Amino acid sequence: MSNTIGDRINIIIEDAKLKKVQFAQILNIDQSYVSRLIKGKGVPSPRLIENICEKFNINDKWLSDGLGDMYRPAEENILNDPSLDVTDREILNSYIRMTPSQRQFIKNWIKNIAVTINGNGNDSGHQLTNKEESKDGNWKQRELKAYAKELDAEEKGLSVSGNIDDSSKKRA
Repeated sequence: MSNTIGDRINIIIEDAKLKKVQFAQILNIDQSYVSRLIKGKGVPSPRLIENICEKFNINDKWLSDGLGDMYRPAEENILNDPSLDVTDREILNSYIRMTPSQRQFIKNWIKNIAVTINGNGNDSGHQLTNKEESKDGNWKQRELKAYAKELDAEEKGLSVSGNIDDSSKKRA
């Protein structure tokens, strides 16, 4: 069991697979302050506790007192949706436990997939923030061509690599 709030902060950092400096940057605090908290040489303010809990989906009772589960429970109404299967629920639970930067990466990735599938640009009016997109404006064309090639290959019974699928092989 984690005895001090410093121990629990260290567990959050390790569980998020972050370095102390990254954790500090997410919370907009000094890395040296994070180190002092972990060593028990300081006590986080109520606002910092709230910020940690918000950014990392942590149960405030667990962080403050070591009571209960580390993570906040997932929203009941989302996970009980009958249209979700086990994999959907696992994905949502994983997403809930991600850091803000990890979530942003996933959101950008999903937006790129939607744009590629729909082939109609970003209807939401939001700019996608993937670094490659800002450097290279032809990403959408390449994605569309790759998708078209994949569809053509499927119609011809070929895989994307150009090999004939087992189902369409003719036996001599």
